[in-house]
Amino acid sequence: MGARWPRTPPGPAGARTPRRTTSFNHAEGPRLQPRPFTFSHPLTPKSMATTAIRPAKRAHRATKHLKPAPAPLDPTPRPTEAVQHTTNYGAFRSITSNREVDETHVKRLMESIRKENLLHLRPLDVTADFGVIDGQHRLEAAERLGVPVYYQMGQLNQGHIAVLNSVSKHWNSLDYLNFFTLEGHEEYKKVSAFVSKHPKIPFSATLCLLSESSRGNLPTFKAGGFRVSRAENAHSVATYCADFAERFPHFKFAFTDTFVKGLDMVVRSGQYSHERMLRKIDLQPRMLVRCPSVLEYVKLLEELNNYNAAPAQRVRFR
Repeated sequence: MGARWPRTPPGPAGARTPRRTTSFNHAEGPRLQPRPFTFSHPLTPKSMATTAIRPAKRAHRATKHLKPAPAPLDPTPRPTEAVQHTTNYGAFRSITSNREVDETHVKRLMESIRKENLLHLRPLDVTADFGVIDGQHRLEAAERLGVPVYYQMGQLNQGHIAVLNSVSKHWNSLDYLNFFTLEGHEEYKKVSAFVSKHPKIPFSATLCLLSESSRGNLPTFKAGGFRVSRAENAHSVATYCADFAERFPHFKFAFTDTFVKGLDMVVRSGQYSHERMLRKIDLQPRMLVRCPSVLEYVKLLEELNNYNAAPAQRVRFR
């Protein structure tokens, strides 16, 4: 049995024995320390007030996540100088080469306008004949809500659309592709045809497949200077990816950006045989696994390709 604690000597008659707490000192061992004894904590006016407001705090915490209803939408035009406004939405026309209307973006704009109408701070850029260069989503949102749309005319033409949006995050790569394709750029028509034929290939990988640069050169693509130089090889790599997905259903990453780019690097080496690769993977399909990077896929494909091969028949893809 362990050591028993010594009894505290009794105090004067009628006195309360103080509580004891234990502290431990590694050099001296455990010892007792007296602690003042209190019977209760009397309620003071301050503590009573705190107790009274606790239910109110709980009610506030339960409702603080609820957002107040937005104020009614005010259709009154804001005063402007150079910027004009109108509710004649039919006066504007859509430019053919502009991007298609994104329904999700229009709804997001409508919700923002309902909360606070700031359309006067972002007027539409239009041509002299009311062709919308920038702001077609704002125009659509304003028309659906019935509020004035603000616009400004400048010495602009259709060629300024991509320039204006190149410094904005609103356009993605497919928007630029759509714009230059409708403008009649032959190189971009080839890209559109490839995307239509191989929709599962990621767009960034598509640019790599079609160009000499293994990085795709996205800034050049957005500026309208992209050139297709490897169309035949690009279609071959896309077909190879489809073969991987169909022949090895356990491999769910045949159309990921990293795998497509890795396979493209292997094909660029000039040492790749698709039939041989498929045969080698058939011998050990479990080795075909997901890799974290393009270079790791190149290493994996090289290892698979050289499986059980004589030293003289081994190839390097890097």
